[in-house]
Amino acid sequence: MGGRSIPWYAVMFSIVATETSVLTFIGIPAVSYGGNMTFLQLVFGYVIGRGLVSVILLPAYYRGDLSTAYHFLGDRFGQRMRNTASVTFMITRLLADGVRLFATAIPLAIIMKSSGMFSEMSNTAFYINSIVAVGVLTMVYTYIGAIKSVIWMDMI
Repeated sequence: MGGRSIPWYAVMFSIVATETSVLTFIGIPAVSYGGNMTFLQLVFGYVIGRGLVSVILLPAYYRGDLSTAYHFLGDRFGQRMRNTASVTFMITRLLADGVRLFATAIPLAIIMKSSGMFSEMSNTAFYINSIVAVGVLTMVYTYIGAIKSVIWMDMI
């Protein structure tokens, strides 16, 4: 993957970026700074979760006993749990990625609208065009640069 030429720190930041969305990265400190420490517990959950993964799952991955976390769930709790966890993950990921895509498109829509170039468009059209633009741009740089481009964009 990536010709084994990607430095470890880039892969590490990419994994963290995949686990933690920009909305979380920006939103939690902003909310906490405003005096509401409710969501700060999420950060502690990240630390505890990563610790548990490194103690429980990583040794099994290195031994070659597991290929995915869902494999572990299937071995430990049965195929039904494995399937339930897989489907739940896919549904929540789909919903969360939709929110992230829309949140990424909002600034682009604001910039497009304030430029005056597309003044005849409705607000809905601005958002739809922004979502399509962000989606197409992401697909293009992923297609051209493969995993390397994804990792380096995560670093940015």
